[in-house]
Amino acid sequence: MDVETAGPDDQSLSTLGRISADAAFNKLNEVLAQVEVNPENVPLLRQQICLMRLLDMRREVLELLMRMSSLVMLSEDVCLGYIDGLIQSAARPLTLDSFVEIVEIFDQAEGDYLSVAILLRHAEFIILCSRSASPSLATGSDEQDVSSVHPDITEFLTEASTRSMLEGIIHRGVGLLSHSHLLWQLWLDWEMGLLQSVQGKKRQTQIDRIHSMFTDRMSLPHLAMDKQYEVRLVHATQASQSAKIKWSTEKRYGKTREDFENELANNPDVGTQASIYMSYIEWETDQRAKHSKYGSKGPASDRSLIQAVFERAIALYVQVAGTAQTTLTELELSIESAEQKNENLEREEEISARNLQNRKAGELIRSYKEGEAILWAKYASWMEEFETPKVVHDVLVRAAKSCPQIAASWCRLLNQMELIERPEDDIEATFERALALGMLVVAEEPPTGIVELFLCRAAFECRRESAGMNVKDHPTFNIILRGMALISTLTKTGDASIRLEKFLLDWAETQAPHMLEQALLILDKPSKARAASYQMILLRTGVESRRGCIDEARKAFRTAIQRSDLDWPEAVYEAFIQFESVHGDLSTCRDATKLIEKEQEKVSRRRQKAAQEQMEQYELQATAPSHQEVDTLPSTMDVEPPAGAVSMAQVPSATVPINDSDQIMKRDREHTTILVNGLARGVVPSRMEAFFAECGPIRETTILANEGQALDAALVEFRQVEAVPAALTRDRKKLDGYQVSVSMLWRSTLFVTNFSRDTDGARLRQLFSQYGGILQVRWPSRKYADSRRFCYITMDSPNALVLHGMQADGDFGLTVLISDPAAKSKRTDASNSTIFVGGLTHDTKDRDHGTIRSIKLGWDPIKLVCKGFAFVEMASEAQACVSLHGTKLKGRLLKVEISDPNHSNKQKSDPTVRLHDLPTGAQEGLLQQALEKIVPVKRLEIFSKIHEAIAELESQSDAGLLLLRSEPFLFEGATITFTEQVRRGAPPSARGSGDVPVPTSSLSFAPRVARKAGFGKGRQAPTLDKALPAVMNAKPDGSRSQDDFRALMDLKNKQRREKLAAAIEAKAVVETGGKRPVEDGEDQEAKRPKVDG
Repeated sequence: MDVETAGPDDQSLSTLGRISADAAFNKLNEVLAQVEVNPENVPLLRQQICLMRLLDMRREVLELLMRMSSLVMLSEDVCLGYIDGLIQSAARPLTLDSFVEIVEIFDQAEGDYLSVAILLRHAEFIILCSRSASPSLATGSDEQDVSSVHPDITEFLTEASTRSMLEGIIHRGVGLLSHSHLLWQLWLDWEMGLLQSVQGKKRQTQIDRIHSMFTDRMSLPHLAMDKQYEVRLVHATQASQSAKIKWSTEKRYGKTREDFENELANNPDVGTQASIYMSYIEWETDQRAKHSKYGSKGPASDRSLIQAVFERAIALYVQVAGTAQTTLTELELSIESAEQKNENLEREEEISARNLQNRKAGELIRSYKEGEAILWAKYASWMEEFETPKVVHDVLVRAAKSCPQIAASWCRLLNQMELIERPEDDIEATFERALALGMLVVAEEPPTGIVELFLCRAAFECRRESAGMNVKDHPTFNIILRGMALISTLTKTGDASIRLEKFLLDWAETQAPHMLEQALLILDKPSKARAASYQMILLRTGVESRRGCIDEARKAFRTAIQRSDLDWPEAVYEAFIQFESVHGDLSTCRDATKLIEKEQEKVSRRRQKAAQEQMEQYELQATAPSHQEVDTLPSTMDVEPPAGAVSMAQVPSATVPINDSDQIMKRDREHTTILVNGLARGVVPSRMEAFFAECGPIRETTILANEGQALDAALVEFRQVEAVPAALTRDRKKLDGYQVSVSMLWRSTLFVTNFSRDTDGARLRQLFSQYGGILQVRWPSRKYADSRRFCYITMDSPNALVLHGMQADGDFGLTVLISDPAAKSKRTDASNSTIFVGGLTHDTKDRDHGTIRSIKLGWDPIKLVCKGFAFVEMASEAQACVSLHGTKLKGRLLKVEISDPNHSNKQKSDPTVRLHDLPTGAQEGLLQQALEKIVPVKRLEIFSKIHEAIAELESQSDAGLLLLRSEPFLFEGATITFTEQVRRGAPPSARGSGDVPVPTSSLSFAPRVARKAGFGKGRQAPTLDKALPAVMNAKPDGSRSQDDFRALMDLKNKQRREKLAAAIEAKAVVETGGKRPVEDGEDQEAKRPKVDG
């Protein structure tokens, strides 16, 4: 028999793609006539197969393939397709005759040629039928599941017969040295399934059989010999070591279950435990463990343990929310009691304070419940992969009962009830119960939960109507009307998202056209949310134009663009122009253009007026004095302390007037920079500068490219603030075919502070991205002050200002303000104007002494007494105050010296690690946040030119953790490597503290003189000559200037050059056979006599 391919060739495929169904039918009649004459003509049979496939004659194709298989060898793909078609078309339950027929075809194909794909499919089919016949072996995770088999197959496929058939398949594939282990692994998995289903003596017999399988397998050469030998050792000890493996041996991402349990036991904090549980769940539900099979390094995931972790984490959230709910209830009762008394103003203030606590407690409970609802959803998603829909439904019922204030929990439950085909009355009762509980409404918040619930219910009714059930009553229409009526009673402005309105129009236009007119009449009712929404206007005019009411659509456009509260007028302008271009004539197009130009001028004037008012406000703030003028007090420290205890927050700062020139800012980025949105991808700075060239001189242009956005943005900074109004007039102009949006930077740059220490850039981006697109985030460097907790976020709109005061992390109330450079205080030279005063008594209070800026006492907030020291910041050099050193104050001697801000840097150096291969534009703040997720970081400094950084850590163990880290450290898409940072030891100083020379004597310890390095050794750093010029001597005030530093570097460079020249000369003498010349002060080395013997 010739080896032929039964599939269609390229010419047949191209012809098949060009002809229609009618032409294919006519062509098939012609081919059938030819086949009757030549029934064994393979090309004709191929054409017949192609035409039958086009006409969806599946059964006839299978019969023709069976006929061709007796004539030629079918290709692997065609054969597999033929066998799959037979399996799918076989009757269910699968009969013994169909099973035997499929097995014979497998045997025939395997007898033609050796194909690992066919052998694998054969083994999988046998195992699937065996599992369907034996429920204890069914896993439900196979791709080609045979749903049910006939009892005859159950009697035929015993353990012995199935094992015999698998052994025959394995024997056929022994020659496939590179793939035979795949066949053997299927057999091993089946045997392991039998091992799990038997107990007692049968279990030991099965273990012996598996050991025999490994022994026989190791006697044959194959690709995975070493791996299967290791697998044999694992299975040999699995029965007795399973518990130990699950507890401390099974490791993923460097952690075991034992590690998580120890962390939970050692961290009683609720927030920490919640974070540990989330990591624990991710560890347990890891995809690698879920799909792991016996024979890998770790056992398969344990469903009971995963379920237990979910339940434990949910119980923690329920416990915390319950405690907060008890507190909230007590607050509500106390507020009601206080309002009934209403005795005096103090009582009203107390009520106001308790109302604030009540609101914060409610927000805290809702945040816990939102986290719990997410956990329930993840739990249900995991259950869907392993359990029946009924079990998932029970989990979602519990979720809705535990989180009734979260609409998403109710929506998941309703969808699951529809999936398992629960009665309509049950679904209706669940929906009504969600509304009746009254927990979906949050005071002073958008009715998002109500909208989601009604949309879910309306979608259910819409699907039922599409299926032809209950069409006359139109329950979808009634549900939407009920939701809109409920929202109107909850808020006066309505739902800003208008999701119900959009659903109503879409449903009426597509599913119920006869209800469209009634839907439009309902939406004509006055509503602020609908009237000012550009989305509603575009949707309404689109519906009117599609149904032929052109005049109504034009009237809606004209009315809308004249509203001053329209949220996006430019979108309506563009839609109006397009509408007139399609449905109007030349006169209507001209009228629309004139009307739009007129309205654009009004909008521009309103925006320009608002911008000027804001600029005037900031100018007033900038010119207002930020420091108060104080009188110089007499030079006396004997003052009376104020009555009562004061804390550090109550100590005022005494300041002096600052010159007017100090208030003039050299570079006001927020006021001279504009934000340009809607730019084409890949725009260059030169194109932007040309676009704004007529407005004024440009200092700098920065392109803000965001991979997640379809358009780019840019920051254009002018040299003068007068150029900004002219640049704002280019708003909504087109640049390279795109309409751009121009606004001032101060409207979009937010100053964010007062968040917790563990808050990182990703968390802030997730929080602020809900209120607009984030263009840029700037974090400060923490190498000078680790307590810096602020950042600047540039967004496309200032809507995120509503987050001001929100408690995102426990007791931390976020500070979100528009960045104002005029509010920055004048930077002073604190190192030369701040003095340290020690030796103070406990009853010392701060008071001005001379012209000072501020006094900060070392105050004990618990004992409410002075700790005995203070920092005094003077208006100018504080050297004159040092004369007070040693002065008596209330019986104690004062210690007055210049404050050293670098005192902490002079301590013993901490272990440091060098980071390599940093990405371009890396920020120190973000890099330090990423490192702190692994080890604590005290200080970090980036060297951008060489793409490296130095991290100062707290302990040597932290440094070792980074250096020995096995997993790659990824930061902004780059893989960072770590090396040890070697510090050079400082030479021993010959001077004591306070620059007092230390006397030397013959009794002093004299260290050995270091030996000179020979040739080939590294050159040591030159030491400073003792005879320094007078310019290097310390000044009377102890300070040095830049000239002193330059002189020092010149001397060091001169010494290096002299040393290098001497070394080169000495090397040249040695190479020529001469002797090295004796240097000054070097004694001639005496020749050593020869020693005999």
